[in-house]
Amino acid sequence: MPLSLSQEVIDEIIDYLASERSDLARCSLVCKAFHSRCTIHLHSTISIGPLPAKGEREVHRVKAIELVTNIIKRNPHLPGYIRHLRLFFVWGIHQWPYKDTGFLDLLRMLKTRNGSSDTFKEVTIADPGEEIVEDEPAGYLESFREIFWRPLAASSITKLSFHQAVEIPVIIILDCINLVDIESYFSALLPLTDEELAVALKHSRKPIELKRLSLGTHFANNFYNLLLGAEEEHSELVDITKLEIYGSSWHPYTDTEWDDKAAIQRTLRIACKTLRKLEFQRIGSA
Repeated sequence: MPLSLSQEVIDEIIDYLASERSDLARCSLVCKAFHSRCTIHLHSTISIGPLPAKGEREVHRVKAIELVTNIIKRNPHLPGYIRHLRLFFVWGIHQWPYKDTGFLDLLRMLKTRNGSSDTFKEVTIADPGEEIVEDEPAGYLESFREIFWRPLAASSITKLSFHQAVEIPVIIILDCINLVDIESYFSALLPLTDEELAVALKHSRKPIELKRLSLGTHFANNFYNLLLGAEEEHSELVDITKLEIYGSSWHPYTDTEWDDKAAIQRTLRIACKTLRKLEFQRIGSA
């Protein structure tokens, strides 16, 4: 007698395999009920990077973007599945592809074919850790925001993740007006300049109301101090009074560096009435 599973159970099984692309590809061939849910995960993410050897980076990136663009043109239904953009780059490198014509054209095409102002619901900024930037080019941040971030990404983002990315300006977080989820692991922020802070407050923008906050133990206080202010301050930038999920992750070699212990306690105090889930995980092996 064949086993009969409800679509809800099938969807839950497939969702559990979301990060295993080879397993998803095999499951998509089982039957129509499996195929539909697998397709959502298989085509949900576009990754720019990681890049090959230094001398081949630009050529590789251009070819990869051309390949993705051609696939989408041949399959016009795919933009409806794409929700996550993963960016691998060192902040401050002016060669990063936010100025690439092909990259920008790809994002505009996705925005148009989605039939709305949305492009990506989730963006991950991950640093490959291969270069160190001493001084970013003049006007880099302004150019990044005006050419790529604000017109093509920020307004639709609900989840923003940082993985080992350093010196990410706070202002690009505040550009994401619909943000409800921040995740950071081994990443650090750069504070607002006085001018940026004055502009943000002048426009009487509502604080970002987070539903989920997940921070690694390293640099956690950096996030709290820059986004939430000092212990007794009321932040005009980010509101965690309605936080539903709080997470903390750590690596074995930072076990003695619980610099976010006070931050965890502060979060629990502020959001105690709305928190419904705590997520704690140890990453890596000793």
